Amino acid sequence: MTYVNGELYVYSDSQDALYTVNVSNGHVSMVNVRNGLPIFTFGSIINAYDLLYDPKTGMLYIITKPPNPIIAVDLSKNLSLGIGTQISPQYVMFNNVTGKLYIADINSNVIYEMANGKVIGMIPTLSSPQMMTYNTRNGVLYVTDGTTLIAENPNNGSFLWKSTAGEYATALIYDSVNNLVYVADNSSDLILAISADNGSMVSAIQVQSPVALAVNPQNGLVYAADYDNRSITVINGTQVVSTISLPFKPTVLAFGGEELYVGGLN
Repeated sequence: MTYVNGELYVYSDSQDALYTVNVSNGHVSMVNVRNGLPIFTFGSIINAYDLLYDPKTGMLYIITKPPNPIIAVDLSKNLSLGIGTQISPQYVMFNNVTGKLYIADINSNVIYEMANGKVIGMIPTLSSPQMMTYNTRNGVLYVTDGTTLIAENPNNGSFLWKSTAGEYATALIYDSVNNLVYVADNSSDLILAISADNGSMVSAIQVQSPVALAVNPQNGLVYAADYDNRSITVINGTQVVSTISLPFKPTVLAFGGEELYVGGLN
């Protein structure tokens, strides 16, 4: 799910459909968009697995499988366009510093650059990139293939440093307050706090079965979804400061409007 100006856009795996949730009144509705002339619902999308909002253009990107692995939705006009037929997208990210959209292609060692719904370039990266985040101060990209973490220049893809992502990374996020990159290592039940400057390990924080991360950019508090324990672990810098219990197993997090939104099973 992703937060956009008072609305949550939520993809339901079991329903294979896209919904909006108004965060002020809880109203839920299915999204219908026009693809050219025909009208279709996202029930026709098979196995979509990521959503991303581009604040520069107001487009919502839905990541799914070929033949149209990237679906760009103009939310103001309810129009959609399938793009990137040769790309195998694993992760999509908007970088506010560079003003570009970045797409990690899991079947290559390439990150595609996009602007205004078009591929405008590509930069080299790790083989089979799975997740990305970026430094909100200077635009540096942080990329992991699941076990290795790198920092790279967004202009030419040159590697700045190389570090570990643990045994199996399930989430990646950058904290500008503490200038740390956090990696959720689900296999080791750890959150790795890594220096954004040089890739050195700052701390390994014990959190059971972490599957998702979110950060409050104002105070640097990091939220880790603990799937097995039905809870959210709150981290300040390198210290666990509190735990939030939940009535379900959390799988996704989104932060927006000074609120943390949590989605999960049932």
